[in-house]
Amino acid sequence: MQPDVLRAGPRGRRLCLELAGTLDDGIRESIFWRADEREESSGTAMLTFSRGGRRLHHLLRLLYRLPGGRAIMRWRANAAVAAMSAEAPSLTELAGLLESVPLPAGGPDPDALHAALVAAVGSAMYWQPPDGTDVLAAEPQLRAGLHRIAAWAAPAAPAWWTAPAPGEQHTLGWWGHDPREASTPIGEWRAGTLAAEEEARREYPAEVTAPYSGTWWSFPDGVAGCREVDGAPAGLDLEEDIGGTEDVTVHELRLPTGARILEVDSPRVWAELCRAHPLEVTASRRHDWYRVTGRDGRWVIPDWAAVAGEWDGVHLTVAAYLAGATRALDVDESTASLIAGWTPDYTRWLTGPTGGPEIGPPVTWRWSEDGGYRPDGRPMPT
Repeated sequence: MQPDVLRAGPRGRRLCLELAGTLDDGIRESIFWRADEREESSGTAMLTFSRGGRRLHHLLRLLYRLPGGRAIMRWRANAAVAAMSAEAPSLTELAGLLESVPLPAGGPDPDALHAALVAAVGSAMYWQPPDGTDVLAAEPQLRAGLHRIAAWAAPAAPAWWTAPAPGEQHTLGWWGHDPREASTPIGEWRAGTLAAEEEARREYPAEVTAPYSGTWWSFPDGVAGCREVDGAPAGLDLEEDIGGTEDVTVHELRLPTGARILEVDSPRVWAELCRAHPLEVTASRRHDWYRVTGRDGRWVIPDWAAVAGEWDGVHLTVAAYLAGATRALDVDESTASLIAGWTPDYTRWLTGPTGGPEIGPPVTWRWSEDGGYRPDGRPMPT
C-alpha cells in the first residue's frame, strides 16, 4: 500500500495519529489533551471515564456518538484538567515529536496497526462534526510528522487491505437482525431514496447549519459480506457505529458462480461511479454532510439500481476507505459525494438474497472476557 493512501483522508490520518500514540508517552499525552482543546473550541465536551465493564463502556460510547452527545458534562475537576493539559506537550512540541520519534525497523507491530485501524473506523461519524482527534490530525503543523508515520506504516499494511473481494464471505447480524430476512429490492430502494429526497426538499430547513439530522449513509439496502481474517470475520471489529451488543450472529455466504464484483479500490473509482450513475441526495444529506465536511453544495451518491445492471456486488477495499471515507470527493466542479457508513472491506450485494449470495445458518459469536468476539464466547486458545 502506498503512503499517499494514509495521507489523503481523515481516516488514514487518524490511523497514523493513533499509531504515533503507541510510540511515545509524550505523543500519547499530547494527542489526548490537544484533541481535548479542539473539542472545547467546537463547543462540545469530550467524555472521559475509566474503562470499566464492557456494557458501561458501550453505553457511554453510544451516548457520545448521538447527535449532541458530546455535550455531556465532563467527569473531572477543571483545575486538575488545566494542570494536566499544561504539562502535556504543546501542538508545536507534538509536531516535533512526530518528526523525530524513533520508528522501529520493519514497520509497526501488526497488533498496533490493526488497533489503529479499528480506532480509525470506530471514530468515523457522519451526523456531527469530527471529534477532536480527527481535527487534530488535520492540523497543518502535524502534516510533516504524519507523512513520516504514513511512509513508515504503509509498507507494513497486510495484503488484504488492498486485496479484491474474497471468494468466501460472511455476513453479520447485529442487534438481533437476521440478514436472511428479505431485503428491499434495489428498484424499490431507488424509489424510496427519490421519495425521501423529494420530501426533504419540501420539509427540511433551508439553513445548512440548522440542527437537523436525517439520512446520512450512502449504501443501498441488502446483504453485505466481509472476509475472514485470522479465523474471524473482519467486520466484527471494523463496523462503524456498532457497539453495546454482547452477541452477534455470523452467517456464511455462498457466492453465486461468476458473480460480477466492482472493485472500489480508490476514491477515484467512487467518483467515476457517481459521474456515470449519479443519484442526487442534496436535500436529504446536506445538513449531516456539511457538519462532517464543512461543504455546502450539490451532493450525489451512485444510483445503485443503475449500477446493478452491470454489477452484482460492489467491494470497498480498506485502502479506499482510509483514503476516501468522511471527506468530500469531487465529482465535478459543483458536485461532490461521500463514502458514508460503508464498512471497509465489505462487499455490498445489489441483487438481493434471491439473486445474490445464499445465506447460511447463524452461528452465535459472543464477547469474550479475554477481549474480542468468539464463537459462543469461548476464549482464545492459549
